[in-house]
Amino acid sequence: MEFLTTTRVSGRRVNLRIDRFLAARYGYLSRSEWQDEISRGRICVNGMTETRRDRILREGDVITYAGRNAPEPPVETGYTIVYEDEWIIGVDKPGNLPVHPAGVFYHNTLISLLRPYYPHGLHIINRLDRGTSGVLIIAKQAETAALLRRDTASMNKTYLAIVRGRPDRRQFVVDATLDREEEAGFAPRMAVRQNGRWKAVTEFTCLDSAGGLSLMKAVPLTGRLHQIRVHALYAGYPILGDGLYSSESAPQRVRLRDERWSNSPATQDARICLHSRSIRFTHPMTGRRMMLKSDLPADMRCWYEQGGGDG
Repeated sequence: MEFLTTTRVSGRRVNLRIDRFLAARYGYLSRSEWQDEISRGRICVNGMTETRRDRILREGDVITYAGRNAPEPPVETGYTIVYEDEWIIGVDKPGNLPVHPAGVFYHNTLISLLRPYYPHGLHIINRLDRGTSGVLIIAKQAETAALLRRDTASMNKTYLAIVRGRPDRRQFVVDATLDREEEAGFAPRMAVRQNGRWKAVTEFTCLDSAGGLSLMKAVPLTGRLHQIRVHALYAGYPILGDGLYSSESAPQRVRLRDERWSNSPATQDARICLHSRSIRFTHPMTGRRMMLKSDLPADMRCWYEQGGGDG
């Protein structure tokens, strides 16, 4: 079975060759394989078949690909609906599940799993990275989504993270501006910069420490990309399983390196130990103050107990 995927060119994707764009945007084929797909006439730009591999993409170009049913890595599909009414859905997402199609994932995403039950469209309000578990808000109508996004400043989000190290104080605040550091494909890597473009503030509270790990509560007071991950690393407490922002600063996804975790059946698909614990927000239609929440998942609890047992 073939599928049709469409993307619009914008931002840092402008002025790339079409073959480079496709290889970075959709990782299930290499650049040479995408060149073959272009030569076969399977790529359209703005509704017209494009056969030039070196076409330079412009702002607003719409690329359509009649793709093939390429195999995708397995994901966790056991999401939970924690709240629903006629306007919004609250979903508790497992750790190993992308929200949107990206990279090697097209069918195996939260949106694809939900689409048969909500065929009229869904609008993600607070997107979580593939490896991050926990609650997120989805609007059922564009109008509801616009109201929620307009009110994001009043949303209060709380995360739980397992970090390496033991803080010398229970509570601390990281107030450090962020900027882009580099890009791996289209996955941006952020970094603390003295004169960064985006103000970012995160409150951290150490809930518990055991061995060389700590369980932290993180409250982002601003909503910047990868804010908690970057601020945790900057403070000296990198999040366990975070290959993009690790103490080695390796810009790639990696498995947990400790042998006792990687050999455990429960950790064969180790992920970043970051969990969206709760979201407080004002319902855009009823005006009622609401809270969606999710308990610490079993995989993170297992990693913490195993990692904290060395004393």
